[in-house]
Amino acid sequence: GQAISSFASQRGAITKISFSSDGSMIAAGSSTNASVIIWQTRTGQLVNSFERPPHYLVGMAFRPKSESVLISTTPLAWILDAKSGTLMQSFILGSCCGRVVEFSPDGQTIAFSNQLWDVENRKLLRELDTNLSSLSFSPDGTKMVSVHSSQPTFVSGRGYISPPSEVKIWNVQTGQILNKIQGGTPNNIQGLAFNPNNKNILIAE
Repeated sequence: GQAISSFASQRGAITKISFSSDGSMIAAGSSTNASVIIWQTRTGQLVNSFERPPHYLVGMAFRPKSESVLISTTPLAWILDAKSGTLMQSFILGSCCGRVVEFSPDGQTIAFSNQLWDVENRKLLRELDTNLSSLSFSPDGTKMVSVHSSQPTFVSGRGYISPPSEVKIWNVQTGQILNKIQGGTPNNIQGLAFNPNNKNILIAE
């Protein structure tokens, strides 16, 4: 296919990328100094750039139905207005590293790895199982699917063996586990997503 636009960052290697919900802006993040650059998708024009030294960027996402972007570091996170850079919300994540970041479709809940937070009130709602490596909300926001990887165990004569990853489906409101699915290969689930019908899940190994 033909390239529509190209973007260049002068702040180090790009490690995270995210589109705004309406597709009008694209954000690129570099781990160095938690720097983020935002461009207009169509024209490539620079919208804004900011950084949060001395932290390192580990997660980034646009908030749905808004023009704000989340920057996640260890152990802090901020929601900033993408155009002005104004600080809108901040979070202290504690032991949660925030490497896996996902907003609910309505933008009211955010998952920082295994922690679910109320965005407006900056309130920790609940903590899920640890060793979470990937997650996705259902389109209606009522369910969440996550991948959990276990640490390798040593088996005499065979060395370290990694058990299969486990996929869990959660009720977002209650934190109840609705279903569990065993991965077919050891710690090798590369991605997962809900079908728009809210019923089916795609798991990529």
